[in-house]
Amino acid sequence: TLAVDANELADTLGQLGTEIEGSTDEDYSWFQLSGLSPHFQKLLGIFSDVILRPRLSSEEVERQKKIILADLKRKVDQPERYAADSFASFLYGGHPYGHPTEGLEVDITTLDRKDVQRWYDKKLIPNNSVLVVTGFLPDGAKEQIKLAFAGWKKGTVDPKAYPQPPPINNISITV
Repeated sequence: TLAVDANELADTLGQLGTEIEGSTDEDYSWFQLSGLSPHFQKLLGIFSDVILRPRLSSEEVERQKKIILADLKRKVDQPERYAADSFASFLYGGHPYGHPTEGLEVDITTLDRKDVQRWYDKKLIPNNSVLVVTGFLPDGAKEQIKLAFAGWKKGTVDPKAYPQPPPINNISITV
């Protein structure tokens, strides 16, 4: 597991003038570390630790749940988000595209550390991921990256057989 907690990680990244981000979309999740090339070695070590050995503490999961729940409550004050979710629900109904990517309040409140760990173990595996490195890289960077991620173990990718989205019929938009 990652040797530092989220606050220590944020502090270290801040001192290096960098940040780590992640997000989920309807079809994929992504993680990104942006930083300065002179810190390549340190950043590679941090990023590989985050991906290969995440701490996933119960405290951090609870903290993130509070952030997401607060964001869900703010959605009513953001008409474009509220409209986008309503439109997707209207278009796609019960299909996964019809559900908000951040989940519903009932989903978030019942989520626990074991659920996050289970998702990580099933989804964040090299044969279900793409690792992209761009920028000014030092000599030997490719070998260093391979070495840093050498312990990343393949897993079983469960093919999701989602139903086809429902057909869209008889909708007209007038301006």
